[in-house]
Amino acid sequence: MALDVAERHGLEIVSMDSMQVYRGMDIGTAKPTEDEQRRVRHHLLDVVDPDDEWTVADHQRRVLDLLDGASRPLLLVGGTGLYVRAVIDRFEIPGEYPEVVADLRGEATLEDSLDEAIRRTRRFARRQERWFRRDPRWVRLSYDDHPSEVERRIAEVAVSLL
Repeated sequence: MALDVAERHGLEIVSMDSMQVYRGMDIGTAKPTEDEQRRVRHHLLDVVDPDDEWTVADHQRRVLDLLDGASRPLLLVGGTGLYVRAVIDRFEIPGEYPEVVADLRGEATLEDSLDEAIRRTRRFARRQERWFRRDPRWVRLSYDDHPSEVERRIAEVAVSLL
């Protein structure tokens, strides 16, 4: 669907998938085929080796750099909701989680670290739910939707981001 929209409107595709960045992770990630990549330019595919670290902060930084330097409109496609929200809402992402580091250094108990991580996760989930409910750009698309309806919704979101 995204490939057809990108071809028709002269867009480039940016993968928002947390696994497609890894070289060799072609099976199980729905990574575009070589033919699909030739038809439309894709970004953030095969960026790092599987044993390299890639975080949501890395992805956010790369997508924002692409958006800032783009000569053609970009279509953010698929992937991981957190990665998408990090770009759209310009999350400020900390470099590390102090409670995890404290536990690894033996400065906190595992139970204390887990309690803190659960507390932060619940707080983030509540905040994320509020964002989704307030954000007019949030559109749920379904394979059951008529293709023209899907294209109309994608175009509306793309225009709202310009």
